[in-house]
Amino acid sequence: MNSTLQSNQASVDEYADDIKSNLASASKSWMLVARKFAEAETVFEKFKFNQLLEQTRFDYSTVCRLIKITKSKRLMQYEEKLVLIDAWSTLHKLTTLDDKKFAEFANIYLENDEPMNFTRADV
Repeated sequence: MNSTLQSNQASVDEYADDIKSNLASASKSWMLVARKFAEAETVFEKFKFNQLLEQTRFDYSTVCRLIKITKSKRLMQYEEKLVLIDAWSTLHKLTTLDDKKFAEFANIYLENDEPMNFTRADV
């Protein structure tokens, strides 16, 4: 059977489930990357930390944002609901919200039984 025929026989739900599964994997990976940078920041002296940034090709500004994600108690509280995001920058945007705006966002996107898809524009 050719791939075009297979694609035509697949349901929208099957594609959606596959995409959501891959998004969840990507989101979890970004959290792990962020945690590893946060750990490295505490373990390494500045020179070695800068070597790490060079070797991983991350700039300091990006790493600071990633570390801020891992230090957010609000994000850690909802970590299991934050798995269907479009990018790590969406998580960072959540760290910039004041308590009222975060509560409004959480009420819409994080209080459901299942994780919801959302993008930075939704934040």
